[in-house]
Amino acid sequence: MKQLEDGTWIIITTAIFQRKSEVYALQVQFPEEYAEGFIPRALALVDHIEWFNLPPTEVSHF
Repeated sequence: MKQLEDGTWIIITTAIFQRKSEVYALQVQFPEEYAEGFIPRALALVDHIEWFNLPPTEVSHF
């Protein structure tokens, strides 16, 4: 969690996963007041990701 200058708390959750030979990181950030209903909605979005067979791309490190 982190706190913004205005006092709002932000929940941050990160998932690292592998699909075939590629590794991905997915980060979700949302205000604490949305905690109860946000995660189920975010998971629904992830469930509907469309994957395409594109050539591997260069990974940017952050």
